[in-house]
Amino acid sequence: MTVLRQTRLEKIVADYCDGWLPINNPRADWPSAIKQLREAEKQKGRKHLSLSLFGAPVLEDVLHQLIELGFERLLFPLPPAPRDTVMPMIDKYAKVMAKMR
Repeated sequence: MTVLRQTRLEKIVADYCDGWLPINNPRADWPSAIKQLREAEKQKGRKHLSLSLFGAPVLEDVLHQLIELGFERLLFPLPPAPRDTVMPMIDKYAKVMAKMR
């Protein structure tokens, strides 16, 4: 995502949305995107919008960084798969989140 496109996206979110739920991209520059969003909010006279992230990585240090940036909800992905595939993933997510408390 180019900076120009990213800046435009944050302005649209600040104009029309009550929150933002981007899909995680490992190449995303979240600090820059959040900074641009907060600047766009100020320009529009808006309060801080709610932030969620779909596809959050299961890495404690990265999750802490995302929370510090202002993400309120971090959503972990689950595939449309049988129980034997999905349940171990849920257990892993639960263990990581228990450590985060």
